[in-house]
Amino acid sequence: MQESVPQWDPTAINHVPPWGVKLLFLYLLLASIFLLVRVAQVSWFLWESRKFVRNDSEASGLTTRELQPLRSASIKTNSLRKGAILTFLVSLLTLVAQISVILRVASTEKHFGPAFLAGSFAEALLPFASGLVVCTALYLGFAILDGKLAPHRMLWEAEQVDKS
Repeated sequence: MQESVPQWDPTAINHVPPWGVKLLFLYLLLASIFLLVRVAQVSWFLWESRKFVRNDSEASGLTTRELQPLRSASIKTNSLRKGAILTFLVSLLTLVAQISVILRVASTEKHFGPAFLAGSFAEALLPFASGLVVCTALYLGFAILDGKLAPHRMLWEAEQVDKS
C-alpha cells in the first residue's frame, strides 16, 4: 500500500513583489547606469588631462577656462557620494515599509510560526542587500575617482588661494 503524501509544487506559488520593491529595483538599475556614466566621464577627463599635469610653480598660470573641466569632474565625483547616501536611504525606507507590512500581517494572524517570520524577513532583506551592493559600488567609485582627482584638485585649490 502506497501512502499518498501531499507534494509541494513550486510552480503553484505566484509571488508578486510589492510595488515599492519594484520601484527600488528600477532605482537601483538607474543608479548603476548613473555610476557607469559618471565613471566614464571622469575617467575621460583624467585621460585627457594626464598630458597637461602641471607642477606647483605653474599653478598660478591656470586660467578659469582650464579649471572649468576640473570643477565639473569634481562635482561629478561628489555626486557619486551623494548618490550612495540616497541609495542607502531609499533601500532602508523600502526595508522599513516591508517590515511594517510583515508585522501588521503577523499581528492579525491567529497563529503563525517562526518559519513565516524568517521567510518574510528574508524576503524583506533581499532588496535591502541589493541596495547596499549598489550603495557600496557608488561609494567605491567616489573614493577611487576622488583619489585620482586629488593631484588636480591641489592645483585648483592653489589657484583659489593665489586669487584671494
